[in-house]
Amino acid sequence: MNRWWIVAAGAVGIGLAVLMIPKADTGGDIPVLDLQVETRTEAGDRVDEGAMSRDPDAAPPKKKVRPPSEAEIAAGRARAEDEQNPLAERLSHLVITPEVKTASGLQAPWTDTRRMLTKSGGAGASELTGRIDKLNNAMAKFRRSPASVEWSDFEAEQRQLLADIRASSYTNGEIEASLKLVEERLGMLEQYRAEEAAQ
Repeated sequence: MNRWWIVAAGAVGIGLAVLMIPKADTGGDIPVLDLQVETRTEAGDRVDEGAMSRDPDAAPPKKKVRPPSEAEIAAGRARAEDEQNPLAERLSHLVITPEVKTASGLQAPWTDTRRMLTKSGGAGASELTGRIDKLNNAMAKFRRSPASVEWSDFEAEQRQLLADIRASSYTNGEIEASLKLVEERLGMLEQYRAEEAAQ
């Protein structure tokens, strides 16, 4: 008899649980949109067909798309010319020369050399990393304003720094690989200049 009471209590509990669980609230019905449909006649006159209830199963209304007029095209071009991108405006004064591209390509190997010299430590390494920092700052300034630095002086400073690093006791295989990359990029600029002069 005790078992029947347990089964009955369990059945009542399950029934109450089913009744107590709320239904998921999925919101109301999807509203029907009233769209103003505007079409044009063959002559280009506008015809208002009034509000139309959009049936979700119905095909969308066919509209005739006309190309923009010459006046609309001209107005759009004028608007685009007046609204210049602020970033493009800031960068418009920059001149991309082979020297500027070379300066951009040299910053990574010089930064790698500086990092490796910093790892080795020592007073001599600290002096060399300070010179590399000045060089990288000068290259960043040169990229923004090429007329601010004479490239020949800049190149001579880099070659002197290459020689000083190689003469130091801190040079190893990794540093030498970065220095070769610097020389390679400076050599590419020299080759470009030679080809330009030959033309």
